[in-house]
Amino acid sequence: MAKWATNCEERKEIWKAEGQEVQGTTQALGVDWIQNQTRSRWTPKDILDKTTGPATKRQLLQTTARFSDPLGVFSPVSAIGKIPFQETWCMGMQWEEILPHAIGARWYAWITSLLHLADIQIPRWMGTSDAHNSQMHVFCDASERAYGAVLYVRSTHGRAL
Repeated sequence: MAKWATNCEERKEIWKAEGQEVQGTTQALGVDWIQNQTRSRWTPKDILDKTTGPATKRQLLQTTARFSDPLGVFSPVSAIGKIPFQETWCMGMQWEEILPHAIGARWYAWITSLLHLADIQIPRWMGTSDAHNSQMHVFCDASERAYGAVLYVRSTHGRAL
């Protein structure tokens, strides 16, 4: 192991005493982990920094491939980025061909909207103290272009459901 991270204050103090650098934020699987808050945050900077020039089919693929979301929290957002790529395949476009205006405009709107994802912070752990006061809700939907599913755990603390 070359890199360590923790939100345990005791461990951080030991590392500091040993002269090791302790950072407040680290990255795992493309997602920032804010250690002292036990929250995760997604930063689109890596995607936006490498997205330049006219939009082509190749650039669509490269950009959507950089969209790392290992927990699936932003799956609806990534689907919006993948649909224009799917359309280029249906049209038979070549890799270096510049996108038609309609597809290019939607794609650039998607790229621009990624900046707002940096404002969202996700708690790393959500639990319930009493399994008897919890419900699980699952929703799914599909269209010709995409499908998705989501699972929510609803918990009422100390009240009957």
